[in-house]
Amino acid sequence: MVTSFYSDFVKALRLGKAKFMIIGGFAVNLHGVERQTGDFDIAVEMTPDNIDRFIAASRHFNMKPSWPGVKLEDFANSDNRVLWQTEKNAVAFPMSLDGHEYFEVDVLLKDFDFAAAYPDAMWIPLGDISLPVVSLNVLLSLKKEAGREKDIADIHHLKKVKEESEHAG
Repeated sequence: MVTSFYSDFVKALRLGKAKFMIIGGFAVNLHGVERQTGDFDIAVEMTPDNIDRFIAASRHFNMKPSWPGVKLEDFANSDNRVLWQTEKNAVAFPMSLDGHEYFEVDVLLKDFDFAAAYPDAMWIPLGDISLPVVSLNVLLSLKKEAGREKDIADIHHLKKVKEESEHAG
C-alpha cells in the first residue's frame, strides 16, 4: 500500500503537469542502492505556474502540510519558503496524506538549480507514464551537501554504482 500511495501521488503530479524530480532515499534506491527510507523526497520547479500545478495536484490527492497552521497554498509564497528555512531550519516542506501521517512527502525548500538538473533526469517507466529521477551526479551533490551520516553512506554506495556503470559503458 505504501508503494502504491507514492506511485499514485507521482502519477497525480505528472497528470497535473507539475514539473518535479524524485530525490532522496527513493532516488538512491532507483539508482540501484537498496536502503530503507521513511519518506518520499521531491524537488519541484519553483516557478509560480509550476507551484500552482503542484499545489492543485497535491490538493486533489488530499495532501496536507504536516506543520500546524500551515496551508498548502502557503507553499506558493517564496517569503514563506525562506522563513521556514531560517526560522524552522527546514530543508523540506513536509506533507502527508490527510489523516495518514505515515504517508509523508518532503518537498525540497533550498535553492536548487532545477532547470539545469531536469534535462539530465533519469526517466523511470511507471505504467503509462514516466517518472523523473534526479541524475546520479546531482544526487551525489545533494547528498554531499546534506552531509548526514546516512547521506555519507549513500555517497559511498552511489559512487560504487557510478564506477560500475562507467566501467560497463
